[in-house]
This record gives sequence, C-alpha cells and structure tokens, in this order.
Amino acid sequence: MVSVKTVASSVSYYVANELNIDKISAQTIRYGLEIIIGIVLELLIITVISYYLGIMPYVFIALATFSSLRLLSGGAHFNTLVRCTVFSTLMAIGLGYFAITFGHYSNRIILISIIILASSIGLYVAKKWAPVDTPCKPISKADKRQRFRQASKVYILAWALVLIALSLIMQPTPLFTSLVLASIAGFILQVISLCPACYNLAAYTDGLLDKLLS
Repeated sequence: MVSVKTVASSVSYYVANELNIDKISAQTIRYGLEIIIGIVLELLIITVISYYLGIMPYVFIALATFSSLRLLSGGAHFNTLVRCTVFSTLMAIGLGYFAITFGHYSNRIILISIIILASSIGLYVAKKWAPVDTPCKPISKADKRQRFRQASKVYILAWALVLIALSLIMQPTPLFTSLVLASIAGFILQVISLCPACYNLAAYTDGLLDKLLS
C-alpha cells in the first residue's frame, strides 16, 4: 500500500534531482508535501462524513476557527498522519454535533458570556504558552516566538469582538447560535491544545500506541 510519506519522498526526490537541490532542502520539501497531502486527505474524509451526517456547516466553522488560530499558536499533535486524521475527524464531527445540539438552548446573553470567558482564558493561555512548536520545526528565535505570541493574542481579541458584534446584530435563531457555538468549540479545543497537559497527553498516547502496534 502506498503511503503519504512514500509519495512525498518520491516527489521531493524528483524535484531535488531536477532542480539540483541539496538534501536539507529536499527534506523540507518532503515535510511540506506530507503536510499538504495530509490536510487534503483529512478535509476530504471530514467533508464526506459531515455531509452525510448533515452537520457540514458547523463542522467547517469549528475547523476554520481551530485551524486559523493553530497556524499562529501551534499546539499538541500526533506523530503519524493516520493518528492525526483519526483524531481530527472525531474532533470535527464531535464539535459539529455539540454545536447543533446546544445551539437550540442558547441565546444572545449565553453566547456573549461564553465568548468573553473563552477569549479571556485564551489570552491567558496564549500569553503563557504560545506558540507551541513541534520537534521537527522548533521555533528557536526569541523574537519569532514573540511575534507568534502577539499574533495569537491579536487573533483572539479580533475573534471575540467579531463574534460579540455578530451576536448583538443577528437574530439568535437556532442556526445562528449553533454556528457561533461551533466557532467557540473550535476555539476552546485549540486553546486546550496549547496547555502542557494536553501536549503531554498526546505524547503519552503516541508512545502507548507505538508500543501496542510494534
């Protein structure tokens, strides 16, 4: 069976030979291709499943919030594409169901209160731990880390202000409240992934699965 890593390695090897690129650059290309292919596969799987279940709008709102903040702040991760795909799919479907279930019981006051609470916690967590980098792409420069940290805090403030404004302007219909809750849920999950406990849990799970599958 052809794996993503095999495809990425073959393409990067071909590009490196054609453009006479050194091994380090070729490895960078391979890593980038693995990420791109992995993201495409994850989105395809999540799209098919969420469409079939009828929760696609909520799933993609949650994913958009989660992923956009993650680009700036990093977060806990798994070491293999399969594990990332499984977790991302379960996470996305779970967030979608959460939003559509509790959206019917939410109103303007509840939404704004949750947004303020979530963003306040998010700012604290971002200030304390963001950005959370990966072992294969560590952020070693202090000024770069500071830029990502500041960008994360700006994102959180902007996200909160936009959602609060929309909550004040829009009618709190079940559809609207469910979409807002989906964004809140995606935001909270990403904030949790910045905490050391979550990062350690992911590492422990990876190690346990490595032992079980070896």
